Amino acid sequence: MRPDTNERHGTTLIELLLSVSIISLLISLVVAGLSGAWSSARRLVCASNLRQVGIALETYANSARSILPPVSQYHVWGGDGTGDDAPGEGWTEFLVTDVHTASAPTYLRCPSFPEKGKVSTFLSARFLFLRGERSWNLGDIQNGSKFVLAGDCTRRGSYAPEFGTANRTEDDCDKDDGTANSLLFKRSSGGEIFHKNSNNVIFADGHSEGVSEDSIRRVTFHPRLIKMWAEIGAPSVTARLEK
Repeated sequence: MRPDTNERHGTTLIELLLSVSIISLLISLVVAGLSGAWSSARRLVCASNLRQVGIALETYANSARSILPPVSQYHVWGGDGTGDDAPGEGWTEFLVTDVHTASAPTYLRCPSFPEKGKVSTFLSARFLFLRGERSWNLGDIQNGSKFVLAGDCTRRGSYAPEFGTANRTEDDCDKDDGTANSLLFKRSSGGEIFHKNSNNVIFADGHSEGVSEDSIRRVTFHPRLIKMWAEIGAPSVTARLEK
């Protein structure tokens, strides 16, 4: 019997290209899925870290008659008051027993932050700054479920290079929003996003969640009123600060 001369053997170029395309598509889907999973995991770790910040602040306040650590100048973790480090301690340094024998706790860092070893948490201080004060009394904060107590510092100007634009060589461990908004977004000048479409914050009642550019108006930086950060500095609000 003569073999069928029309019978094909092997794989054609078209079939090979089709197989490669399918494999590439499957790989891209797997990579995208893993990337999304890692992104979600980092967001959850960040939220957990901020809750630990809240616990550390509450622990400090419990031993200081409801007063939180003071915000101050530019401080370097474990510094000696020379170079970039101002005399005294940054608010984050008040949360640990000995800053000279340990690096900054990992709960002070967002895992999505591009540089390791830097404190990426800010403490809310705009209202304090306008009143000439340095420390919060937790008893003065109303609307605890909406008041942003701390969060991801996404203002590049608060960081030393390479990520930041501050005119410093070492990182500031006393980040606050007294003079400049620390909760910025990608479309804001000098802003960044650490998580997809949002940045994490911790509220005065202890819960943490992501805040987006669209939802920012639902939170407050004022201890009694519902006000955005920039609105606290407006004349109509400043006039009521002493009330």
